[in-house]
Amino acid sequence: MLIYGMAGTGKSTVTEYVLRKYLIALKEQDVSNVRVVSLTVDNWPASKVLTGILRELNPDMHVSSRGYSIPEYFNMIWDTLNKQGLSMILVLDKIDLMKKPDILYEFSRVAEGGHLKDNRFVSVVGMLKNVRFTHFLDPAILSSFGSLSMITPPHTPRSN
Repeated sequence: MLIYGMAGTGKSTVTEYVLRKYLIALKEQDVSNVRVVSLTVDNWPASKVLTGILRELNPDMHVSSRGYSIPEYFNMIWDTLNKQGLSMILVLDKIDLMKKPDILYEFSRVAEGGHLKDNRFVSVVGMLKNVRFTHFLDPAILSSFGSLSMITPPHTPRSN
């Protein structure tokens, strides 16, 4: 899902609210294997985004300062999710400013790749200002994201 809107239009607030309600509903159904990972990826290279995800999933994990290849990062993420028995909702704020957003393809096609066990999933929520962001994405990424998007219009606070 992509959520478009200028600064201060409530993208983060709405996303946090909906995810909080979703996690409460899951808990009421005794489902505790969904983890929300939320990052602000303003001008981050792919390696920093993937390292940030790993650190959120497993703060005790040592990620070498030498760095890894992009496939190695993804393998570590899939291994972590599988070992912890988790699905992940990945929230990326300022996704339109991320360097090399092509890593989104791997997240959007994780089910097809057979990387996760036991019907685990990864969902991506991207928050952005630039409505033309999708024009710069590979069509394969767009096709796997589907067409779910939301625009948060500018608003002014109500006065009483």
